[in-house]
Amino acid sequence: MERDAQTTTRQRLTGRLPLSLRKLPYRAADSAVALYDAPKFKRDLPTVATALEGVGDGSELRPVYDRYVSTISSWDWAVAWRTAVALDALCDALRPRRILDLGSGFSTYVECRWAQNAQPETEIVSVDDSPEWLETTRGFLAGEGLSCELIARADLGSLPAGAFDLAFDDMGRVEQRAEAIDTLARVMAPGGVVVLDDMNVRGYRAEVRARLDRAGWPLYSLRKQTIDQRGRFAMLTAAPRR
Repeated sequence: MERDAQTTTRQRLTGRLPLSLRKLPYRAADSAVALYDAPKFKRDLPTVATALEGVGDGSELRPVYDRYVSTISSWDWAVAWRTAVALDALCDALRPRRILDLGSGFSTYVECRWAQNAQPETEIVSVDDSPEWLETTRGFLAGEGLSCELIARADLGSLPAGAFDLAFDDMGRVEQRAEAIDTLARVMAPGGVVVLDDMNVRGYRAEVRARLDRAGWPLYSLRKQTIDQRGRFAMLTAAPRR
């Protein structure tokens, strides 16, 4: 009983602290993971690590991003700005022939714009669980002079195995998003790189890590490269080379 009372008292005191202070231990832990991952990341995926070290300011993307989050989506729903710029840098460094975009929106624009400017033969498949949002993305892309294949989440099973060189996972709510890991394990080509957004959500991250462990895939923090003002950040995985 005494221990229960002490626990209740601690919870009451903790609840009175500002949210920013309550989050400090978690942020410190996330920062430590990023520091631990950094040398492994550079050793295992040197091309990818180098690309993300040299990320520019994204000045060519910024006007479209600002317009997107003010007229089509919102900045807290859209891919975080720094993650979008990192995705653009990865496209430029890896020059993928096939890109899978899980969660259509501004990330689709980044990939399509890069392909149009640098490698028009790249195939891009963008997937969403909302038919209405697929149409919104289609209209947005058309307005920018871009297009790609847009499919529903229910059609993921039709994607070819081992076909994609780069993927971005930002589809739906994090409560369901981890389920996409099994699809990614099937469709990514050997060495294919996957950027996983919103990995600051600890429950989601734990489920993703568990699924990747079962598949034998690594996981690296991109906190330093992608963290935004809300504390959102991405992580990265890659299909093992056979």
